[in-house]
Order: sequence, then structure tokens, then C-alpha cells
Amino acid sequence: MTAEKENVIIVDRVSKVFRMDANYRTSLSETIKDGVALALGKKNKQKIGDKAALNNVSFTIAKGSTVGIIGRNGSGKSTLLRLLAGISEPTSGHIEIRGKVTSILDIGSGFIADLTGRENVMMAGSLMGMADTSIRQRMTEIVAFSEIGEYIDVPVKYYSSGMYLRLAFSLAVHLDMDVLLIDEVIEVGDEAFKIKSYNKLKQLTGLGHTVVICTHNMRSVAELCTECLVMEQGEIIAHGDPQEMVSDYLENVWSKSYELEKGPLQLVYPEAEMNQLPANDWVRLKYFAFEQEGEGEKLYTDKPLQIRCRYEKLTPEAAINASIWIFDANHRPIISSNNMPYQPTDVPDAIGEYSVSVTFPEHFFNKGLFFLRLHFLKDNERLIFEYPQHLPFKMHLRYVNISNLKTDGRTGAPLYMELPWKKDRAQ
Repeated sequence: MTAEKENVIIVDRVSKVFRMDANYRTSLSETIKDGVALALGKKNKQKIGDKAALNNVSFTIAKGSTVGIIGRNGSGKSTLLRLLAGISEPTSGHIEIRGKVTSILDIGSGFIADLTGRENVMMAGSLMGMADTSIRQRMTEIVAFSEIGEYIDVPVKYYSSGMYLRLAFSLAVHLDMDVLLIDEVIEVGDEAFKIKSYNKLKQLTGLGHTVVICTHNMRSVAELCTECLVMEQGEIIAHGDPQEMVSDYLENVWSKSYELEKGPLQLVYPEAEMNQLPANDWVRLKYFAFEQEGEGEKLYTDKPLQIRCRYEKLTPEAAINASIWIFDANHRPIISSNNMPYQPTDVPDAIGEYSVSVTFPEHFFNKGLFFLRLHFLKDNERLIFEYPQHLPFKMHLRYVNISNLKTDGRTGAPLYMELPWKKDRAQ
């Protein structure tokens, strides 16, 4: 029997209320606007009242977990992280964190601009209670990980935002700490540094450290975290498996944005508005749709799905072919297809209107949200036209029973494929 892990973060019925009064300013621009309004003799709107950033939030996080916090802007993510970091106090409720906490919440926070990188590292380590000898022993490793080289002895006010971030992250992951709190700032680094950072975070959690990440990068949460909190209007509305939480969150966001629950997306461009059709010198798009026989309200996994497109070829030269890429809810490509022949020909298509379609078999897609990118290729090799946005479509599960769970598992891969499996009893 597996022993239950110790909880290192306990948040119990926590609320945070900000007082909004006539003297309150949320930003410099707001202060300037109010000053201009006053100079013009206009009355400022009174901002009197309370704003609840968090409302009765409760959860626990076990030792060695990597937890992602996701939600729209204003949902309370950053406020919660600042409470965990001890930067702000809750209005009501209780927060308990067992162990040393370090955080990276803003670019520039915690460093003194006129001090060198090395001096800032020494100071930060001292504030964490580390001995000078211990900090110096780790200095080489901190500098090497940050990749800033000789700039470690340059005042940090001369650093680029990327250099600043790399040193701050390197310092945080090499300090003596039990809990690491990271805001969106980790996404500022270049791709190579992100990969190295993710690997380091996985190493830390493997050694028993706990990491909490507040981010809008859904892919990072799905790939890096062991659990996920979803926030909305100051409350935690879901807490569970990262892939499930991210998938449900993205489906909800895009369904509202594109009104996907009202039916499959269909793009029809009236002939009378030719100047408004998506087009360039080669192609004019006239129609696009996701279609299923006998369906109208939703797209279902247990029916073949047809993607149909109608376009006009505008120039006499070249052969033009349609191509699609399909992405999962995290915008990761999962399949591509086109109507190009395997043996290209030099025969150009005539000017005129063409219709192309492709059909995916039943149970090819699992339930969930997908995106399609439509583009056209010239002579089977060069991209000449691409529809300006990724087109979303949502596959629904009509019913749940044992026979279709294999293709519609809640946390399964986005696609399912029937392959020639063989099962024999071993002799």
C-alpha cells in the first residue's frame, strides 16, 4: 500500500478583498487619465467599494508535486501566488506552508539594480539563511545554468530581460528551498532555456521539492505539471489531472469564443461580396465546412467527418492543391493531409472553380477540441495561400458504454486508429 504524501501547502477558506476608494489607482495610465479629467473640469468616477480577488479558496498540495494554476486574466491566479509567497496577507482564512519558500513573480523583483549579478546572488542567499560559504560553492553552478558568463560581475541594471530572467531562475532553483513559486515570468526565456528550465523543475520535484506555476501556457501545464487548479472569478472551479483540466478549460474558452455549441463551423461567402472573399493572386476561397450526414447541431465521434472546401483558381499557370493540418487543443500538430498526387505532374489546372473534400472515418477522432489550418500549394511544393486563422471544431461523444470507451477515453490521445492487432494464447 502506497503511503500518502505529506501536504506542504494548506490553503483553508482564504479570501482576499481589496478596498477600492476615490484615491485608488490601478495603474499609471489611470492616474494620468484622472489628472487630465480634473484639468478639463470633469468629475472623476468614485471608486468606492470592495473588490474580492479571492473568495473562500481551499486546497492542499502534497510534497513533490508540480501544480499549474490556470484561468483567464483577473481570475485571481497572481493574487493567490502572492499570498502563498507571503507578499500579501489574506483578508480571511489561513495559509500554511511547511518549509522554505522562494519565488519568481516579476522580472526585476528581488534584485538591486546597482549591484552586480554576483552580489545579488550573495544577498539573496543570505536572506534565505544560507551561509556565505555555501552560496559561493554553488556560484559556479548558478552562473553556468544561467548562461550569462562574465556578465555575472556587471550591475544587473545593464542586463536584458532575458539575462535577468535566466539569473533569477537559476538562483531560485539552486537555493535551499522546499517550495518554489513561479509566475508567468518563466515564459519570457528563449525556447532552449525553457526546455532546460522544465527539466530542472522535473529534477527538483523528483528530489521532493514542490513547485507551483501560474501561467497562460497550457502546453507547459499539460506536459510539466502533476496536477492543475482552474480559477474563475476568484474561485477554484476545478482541481485535478492537468491534461483533463487544460482540455476542459480550452474547450470552454473556445466554445464561447466561436459559439461551437451552436453547430459545426461553416464559412459561406456570398457571390455579391467578391471583394471581401479571402483571396490572393492565385486562389479565392468561396466555401468551407465541417459536415456529417444526418447531423446539424454537433459533430460526433461515431460518424464519418467530411471536410469540404470550394475555391476558385485565378491564374492559368501551375497546379493548385489543397492541404490541411489538424492540431489538438494545445495547438500541437497531430495530422496533415492533402490532395496532391504522389507522382507530381507538370500539367497546370485550368482557371475556374474547384471543390475538394476529405473524409475521416468514424471513431478516428476522440472527443475534444481540435483546430484545422487550411492552405493551398503550388505545383505540390510551395505554399501560396493560407486561410488567416485556425478553424476550430469540437467532437462530441454521443453516449458512453463499454464498447466505445476504447476510442473515447477521457484522457486518451486525440486520435484513434484501428490497426491489425493479433491476440493468441501462448503455448
